[in-house]
Amino acid sequence: MKPPLKHHFLRLGGAASAILLATSLSASAAVITWTDNGIVTDNTVLGLAGPAADIEYAVNFGGAVTTANGYVFSAYSAGNATITGATNPYTGYFPAGDSGDANFNTVLGTGYYGTTATVTLNGLLIGQKYSLLVINADTRTGGGDGRHFYLSDTDGGAASPFQQSNFANATGGNLGGYIFGTFTATAETQSFTERFQETSSGQMNALVVTAIPEPSAALLGGLGVLALLRRRRM
Repeated sequence: MKPPLKHHFLRLGGAASAILLATSLSASAAVITWTDNGIVTDNTVLGLAGPAADIEYAVNFGGAVTTANGYVFSAYSAGNATITGATNPYTGYFPAGDSGDANFNTVLGTGYYGTTATVTLNGLLIGQKYSLLVINADTRTGGGDGRHFYLSDTDGGAASPFQQSNFANATGGNLGGYIFGTFTATAETQSFTERFQETSSGQMNALVVTAIPEPSAALLGGLGVLALLRRRRM
């Protein structure tokens, strides 16, 4: 069973205004549609990824297997995702505050850092639609209004409002930022890049990948339940 993973973020806009962004480095890459971003204030941010039992996998970069708020994060060494660029591990750097879950605090306090990070998601099913929740918990100084981290942005400016998460430096219960998107796999892997605007460096703390059920499958499942209930009544 793949470890579960969840997401909780402040939603700042609708999918209708989201821009499509090609995120893989290969020609066969899928397109990730970034639809949401915001500030991490507590462990409920994981709920954005859906029920813990439904996640494909969650990755705790720089740390060990950890269960936070019911979501199971695999260690980076499990191979669910790989990273290049930001390959220096660190532990024990948790921003001021409390997520409400000691294990999630640990996840936020561990990661990889270095140059611009290229992250590759592994073990995908071609044709399957997925959601992706990316969490970054760097709260050092580095800009007048806090830190800005971008996904699949190489020129220092956001191509859409949803590609950037801007979070102040551990003020008012702020524990970091998140960015959320969806894509349909066209290969068994999918890549995206991550960097800070202020330093041109990269960092990864955690991510959660969830397989989104097809509407037809969900409908058939519902019809099956109704048929079973009806049969029991007869």
